[in-house]
Amino acid sequence: GCPRRGAAAPHAAILLNAPSDQEAMAAAAMREGADGYVLDGDSDGRVLATAICNAVRRARAETELRDAHQRHLALLDLLDDGVAWLNEDGRVVGANPAMARMLGYERPHDLTGMWLGSVYAGPRDIGSVLDRLQAGALPRTEAELLCRDGGRLTVFLRGRTLARGAA
Repeated sequence: GCPRRGAAAPHAAILLNAPSDQEAMAAAAMREGADGYVLDGDSDGRVLATAICNAVRRARAETELRDAHQRHLALLDLLDDGVAWLNEDGRVVGANPAMARMLGYERPHDLTGMWLGSVYAGPRDIGSVLDRLQAGALPRTEAELLCRDGGRLTVFLRGRTLARGAA
């Protein structure tokens, strides 16, 4: 496999030097995490300098994206409102601690994989709620959710569809 950034150098750029007849292998290394590559035949200093700059920029951008993601998760953890991310099928792929507490679970991870329909108690049909979400947005809607202990919790659901890969 491709070398990985370690804890000692999380911001390091990984630049691969590959034989000139191994461009497919170098491209595969990029898919696995390398930040750039230079083929043996590319001995021109400008090509190498450009590859180094691009690799450093890519590594820096990945670090900034990872840091921003961690900041957003930390903010969600501070909310008193329950927040859950659902996939296209209505299954929980993530939740904040408040959502877990509201439903009687210890950790947000306990909700992962759970289908919204298994905790949704109405009053609307679950199909119409999921249809509205898949259509793009669910306006503020009063609903009842089933808690782990069998109790019911009245909540306001609201949601919107994010572009694939957005969070």
